[in-house]
Amino acid sequence: MVPIVKSLPSYIKDTNHALEIFRDFNFFGENKLIFTMDITSLYTIIPNNDGLQALRLFFDLRTIKEPSSETLLRLAELVLALNCFSFADNHYKQVNGVAMGTKMGPSYTNLFVGYIENQFFNQFNGTKPELYGRYIDDCTRTHPNQSPDISISLIIVANT
Repeated sequence: MVPIVKSLPSYIKDTNHALEIFRDFNFFGENKLIFTMDITSLYTIIPNNDGLQALRLFFDLRTIKEPSSETLLRLAELVLALNCFSFADNHYKQVNGVAMGTKMGPSYTNLFVGYIENQFFNQFNGTKPELYGRYIDDCTRTHPNQSPDISISLIIVANT
């Protein structure tokens, strides 16, 4: 999944990558808003069916189709469905979202948010952000100060 994540338009690898992006971006000129957002508890709030739907979209877009999308989806489904853990001598089964400790977790959440972003930006008719980037669940963007329409729209989408 990592190669697919790296192909997302909003992908930020790490702090150094973010700093490179910010260094190269022209913050001067017209008044610009800098907007940051954190998606609260992202790993555990992704509905499994929606997460798998997002994976299917990205798996089907691959140029190399082996292993098949169905095989990869089944493996992802097993990771999501068979996650059990213990805490304070009690045993639990996580029934929604992905466990933060799994190898699949960061890529899964990145692709899910990438899927939502794709849907959002395909439907949004307002002014697009000049800069938009995301590290898993931490988003940053700039926008002209006189056009807050996308900020309001992003907040609405993020809270639904």
